[in-house]
Amino acid sequence: MTSPADILRNAAEIIEARGDMHGDWRTNCKTTAILWSRYAGYSITPVQVGVMNCLQKISRMISGGQKNQDDFIDLVGWAAIAAALAANEEASKK
Repeated sequence: MTSPADILRNAAEIIEARGDMHGDWRTNCKTTAILWSRYAGYSITPVQVGVMNCLQKISRMISGGQKNQDDFIDLVGWAAIAAALAANEEASKK
């Protein structure tokens, strides 16, 4: 049986592995925020990038109508990235 802790560990492993392939998650979210901001015409933060990727995952889950384990793990991963970015943002304000 899979536990929540198993899911969290799996998501962490995926974030690390994708970092090897796609680069650092902090840099990726910052770059995405810049690109999305320019496209949208208003400011989007790296934290919002993480949150919006969560929403995209939820939308795919709703549209697909399936309980795909990968979608849940990706959702957890994006939530963790958004939370880490938010925590780091708060820490830098102090």
